[in-house]
Amino acid sequence: MNAVTRQIALIVRQSQQPVEHLVRAGIIMQKAITTALSSMQTLVRASFAVMIPATLTDIAKLHTSESFEFDILHSPTLIPFPLLWWSFIRPRHTGNDEDALRTRMQASLDPFSQHRTYSWFDFFALKIIKTGGTEIRVDQRGRWHWQGLDTLSLHLRAFWSWQELPWGEGARQQQRINDISRAAFGKSQQFNPRAVSWALNTQRTIQSGQRIYYFDRPQLATEKSPSVFVRSGSAVAKAGVRFYRPQSLFARADNRVEKANLFNPFWEGQLQALTQLDRQLLLRQDALEDNE
Repeated sequence: MNAVTRQIALIVRQSQQPVEHLVRAGIIMQKAITTALSSMQTLVRASFAVMIPATLTDIAKLHTSESFEFDILHSPTLIPFPLLWWSFIRPRHTGNDEDALRTRMQASLDPFSQHRTYSWFDFFALKIIKTGGTEIRVDQRGRWHWQGLDTLSLHLRAFWSWQELPWGEGARQQQRINDISRAAFGKSQQFNPRAVSWALNTQRTIQSGQRIYYFDRPQLATEKSPSVFVRSGSAVAKAGVRFYRPQSLFARADNRVEKANLFNPFWEGQLQALTQLDRQLLLRQDALEDNE
C-alpha cells in the first residue's frame, strides 16, 4: 500500500511542473488580452470623435440636395464638440474606482468558483468536508491579484467536540494570502481552519498582479447625458439622447420602469427644447461674433 501511495505521489509531482508552466503561460496570455482590450477601448473612443461629425454630415446630405455648413457645440457651454464628450465617460483603473470593477467581476464568477464548499460524507461521528473558492484582491497600487484556496478535511466527533484531520490543501495566488476572513474562499476558515493554516504555509505564487484600465460611468441617468447644439447660419437645434423601454412592445415581467443601461438597446436621439439659458448664451455668442 505504501509503495502504491509513493508511486501516486511521484506521478503527481512529475505532472505538477508542466501543468504550472501551462498555467503561467495562460496567465501571461490573459494579461496580454487585458492590455489589448484596454488599448482598444481608447482607440474606439478616439474613433468616435472622428466618426460622429462625419456621420452627421452624411445624414445632412441625405436630407438636402444642397451642401451646407454647420457647427456642433456642447450644451450649454458652447465648446466645440467633442472636447467635453471625453469627460462624460472618464478613464478609470483598479486603483481609483473604489473597487467597482472588482465587485462586478467577483459577482460575475460562476457559483463553483465563488463557493466550492460542500460535504462529501456525513454520518454520525465522521464528516468529510471540502471547501474552497476564488477571490480577487486589489493592492495599494491598484493591481489585481487572483487567489485560490481549497481544502479537504476529515472531522471526527470526540466526546462533545469535533476534531479536524486535514486530508488535502492547496493555495495558489498572485499575491501572498496573509489573512482570511470567515466568509472568504467558500468559508474555508469556518469549516476547515487547520487545513487552511497548512495551505497558507505551503502556498505558491504564480505570476504577479496587473492594474486594469477601462472606461466607465457609475450612473447612466439620461438627464445627465450630454446634449449638443447644431447650428447652421441663424438656425439652431438642440439634441440629446434618452433611454425608453415601451411596455406595450417590450414589457417587463415585473412591470417596473427600466433604468438606463447598456445591456438593452433602447437608446434613441431626441430633439430638446432650448432653455432660457441656452438662448441667452447663443445670443451672446452671436453678438460677440458680430463685433468681431
